[in-house]
Amino acid sequence: MIRKVIIVMLTLAAVGYGVVLVQVAIGSEDGIVKLAKADHAGLTLLHYRRCMILLYVKERAAPPRYERIEHEDGSVTTVRRGPGFENTITRLRGEETERSYGSVLPPDGLGQIHVVLRYALAVRDRVLPFYYSKVPLGFVLMVPTWFPLVVLAMYPGTAFIRGPLRRYRRRRRGLCVTCGYDLMGNVSGVCPECGTET
Repeated sequence: MIRKVIIVMLTLAAVGYGVVLVQVAIGSEDGIVKLAKADHAGLTLLHYRRCMILLYVKERAAPPRYERIEHEDGSVTTVRRGPGFENTITRLRGEETERSYGSVLPPDGLGQIHVVLRYALAVRDRVLPFYYSKVPLGFVLMVPTWFPLVVLAMYPGTAFIRGPLRRYRRRRRGLCVTCGYDLMGNVSGVCPECGTET
């Protein structure tokens, strides 16, 4: 009974995932914009370039910090620091004179998850289709889009195939297709063990 329930649940999960794949194939926008979800704690599932990405973050990202630096020439630099980045804007008498964007790799924290995820996306087509990286605040797992479907459908598929295959093998060996009793020399046409007609 438990085995049948497991088969039904895995079959439904495989069908549901197949529906998701169809929706993705029809045309949902995938891409870097969805990385904004990485700022939230918990599991996040992303789709990017024929790849499913499972992202786990233990806690929410801290809000970006701002720092104001005044220079001797009268210009003011505003520094915005957040997980994995540092942006600076310099203004002189209200007019912007310089702007810079930079990515940093902190020793730990959510910024490292951002950097690892962006690296995984950058090398997606140049490495093996499977990618995993663990960082202090979580992990990034990348697999081909078809892989979860194969995993979900593997056990139900073997369960559906195993029955007909087992009956075929027993019939070829002269055994009862139901219980496997040896019917060699049996001319009654009925299995003496279980009563199945042969």
